[in-house]
Amino acid sequence: TLSSCIGPFSSSAATPGRLPGLSGPMGMAIVSVCDTPHALVIEEQTGELSLANLETGEVTLVASGLSSPFAMVMEPEAATVLVTESDRLSRVNLATNTIAAVTLFTNRPTGLAIDPAQPDTVWVAEHGTGDLFRIRRSDGSRQDVIHQLGLARARGLAFEKAGVLLVAEGDAANGGIIRVDLNRNPPTFATIASGEAGLRLPFGLDLGGGGEHFDSGPRLVD
Repeated sequence: TLSSCIGPFSSSAATPGRLPGLSGPMGMAIVSVCDTPHALVIEEQTGELSLANLETGEVTLVASGLSSPFAMVMEPEAATVLVTESDRLSRVNLATNTIAAVTLFTNRPTGLAIDPAQPDTVWVAEHGTGDLFRIRRSDGSRQDVIHQLGLARARGLAFEKAGVLLVAEGDAANGGIIRVDLNRNPPTFATIASGEAGLRLPFGLDLGGGGEHFDSGPRLVD
């Protein structure tokens, strides 16, 4: 959570004629802007990153020009956010409204999560290949790749605990959650929820205080 006052945010990047509001919201994070709670939201259709004031409902454009943004995660050190675009992992500076590429991908990167045991490391899933990339945030270098065909439909990542990664994967017909134990060599994979549990096209993935797992549909999996 950002405790400092970030901004101001430029209005020069606003799309001409765009009405205040959200279009195709995807990833989301909660931040504090000058001690006021906001939802930071990426919009796939418009390629925009916006802030929604949770007290007033006002929407403010932060940055535009993102290519089909999919997932996002706040970086702990500064007012910056990592975003997966159509062919790259990018960093958006919330104070300057600037976008910079961290590393490029051949296929579309989807879910991402910062490793709690190695804060300079972010894991990124590449949709369609079943590849998980371990990337150094400080310089964008790829440290290794884990390939598992069962992760080809990966969309969301979250760490259950240090060294244990949860992956939301699937399509409109069948989906589930896979646990990847990175502490083992080689890593092990276990399905902990499947289509029988009612998951269809699982998307976002996060851990609540009670260990809940959420997907894009209306169901909650405990």
